[in-house]
Amino acid sequence: MHRPVLLVGSFPYKTAKEVFAVAGPALAGYAARLPDGEAQGWNTFPAATLAKAKGLEPSGRTWRAQPHLPPYELYRMASGITPEDIVFVPVGYDRIARASYETFCTARDEGLIAPGTRFQVSLPTPFATVGTRIIPEQVQAVLPAFERHFLREVDAIVEAIPHGDLALQWDVAVEIVQALEGHRPGLKEHAPMGFLAQAIGRAAARVPADVQMGLHLCYGNPGGKHIVEPADTGLMTELANALFAVVRRPITWLHMPVPKNRDDGAYFAPLAGLRLARRNGVLPGPGAPERRPGGHAAANGGGQAPRAAVRRGLGVRPASVSGGDDPRHARAAQGGRRSGLSGSRRTTGAKME
Repeated sequence: MHRPVLLVGSFPYKTAKEVFAVAGPALAGYAARLPDGEAQGWNTFPAATLAKAKGLEPSGRTWRAQPHLPPYELYRMASGITPEDIVFVPVGYDRIARASYETFCTARDEGLIAPGTRFQVSLPTPFATVGTRIIPEQVQAVLPAFERHFLREVDAIVEAIPHGDLALQWDVAVEIVQALEGHRPGLKEHAPMGFLAQAIGRAAARVPADVQMGLHLCYGNPGGKHIVEPADTGLMTELANALFAVVRRPITWLHMPVPKNRDDGAYFAPLAGLRLARRNGVLPGPGAPERRPGGHAAANGGGQAPRAAVRRGLGVRPASVSGGDDPRHARAAQGGRRSGLSGSRRTTGAKME
């Protein structure tokens, strides 16, 4: 029996058409969902969205996410402005999702995508934009206004795409790295665990129950390395438990990263404290490019085989690493089948279907 493959989002290709042409045939029968590859670079959207918002202004403060990256501007509410006065420009995720879904349907009609495969939309949470670009002391004030604006685009996505064809993944990165891990000074004070869980819960609740929904707990992967290396799965387990307590709709999968050099029991031990509902489960994924895929037992007590997944997405690796004739996703899934897709990284995921 092969192991299912989870694609968390990005591919090193320029168009959704190219992604579906490669991943569709390579992962037929393995991947239940296919994303469009995020060629549009959704992580560049927050700066543009807030820079054009009426009622926000540069704060004069900047933040540098990593030493080798340039600093970026942090925004604040202008003098005399309340959160209700802010006018945000469209983010554009709904437009992109609709266009990519049309490409998905064409590829499926051409036989490139297996019947029953869902189109996966991977989105940052509303907090990701606000937590990244707003000064920490105004995050709680600005988030509700931006959340209302952002989630209207989610409404448009689920209205435009048939629910039986759709899966939506919330990418939970800023919450973990910049807030809970304390990578951005001052943010954790204004965005503690409970606040973040409630915010993610509101985003999850906006997705209809008959649309598959997953959570990708992310530590980033610029240059093939986590922004912060997790000490173990403890913080992610704590956040997952907080989410299980507030999310009332089904969670189809939960995905956690694993550093390339961590296949020791100590890393996975906190998963024993994961408080799973009947619909929830946990599974580990494959190794990094230079290591063999797989190798961990499922942590849900069900004896399930490990699933193949990707730590941050294939798109963070050049095509020479992520593609070509070293098909790690398919090999991790079946243990030897050749295809045209590769580049998997060691991950732990939770599959709840």
